[in-house]
Amino acid sequence: MTALAATFVVFLFLKLATSAFAIGDVVARFRRAPAELTAGQSLWYFVAGVVVLALLRAVPGIGALVVALGAACGLGAWTMQVYRAYTGAYMSHAI
Repeated sequence: MTALAATFVVFLFLKLATSAFAIGDVVARFRRAPAELTAGQSLWYFVAGVVVLALLRAVPGIGALVVALGAACGLGAWTMQVYRAYTGAYMSHAI
């Protein structure tokens, strides 16, 4: 039972971190950042994604919905990436 709870906590962190990274990527595109980002720039955009998620979470009424949708999308993106890495099947274009 404790292993299951630990696994749940790890997946919860991974899916929210993936959502924050995706939101940071949207912020980077909005700011017209270069296609190739340095590690420092990626970190700052990740932090921007975390801040945006936190601000949206603070809005009454839609905060829980935003977190639930972000978690679901983050888990889906993370699962797709793991599947692609496992099978070696990478798409040539973005969805």
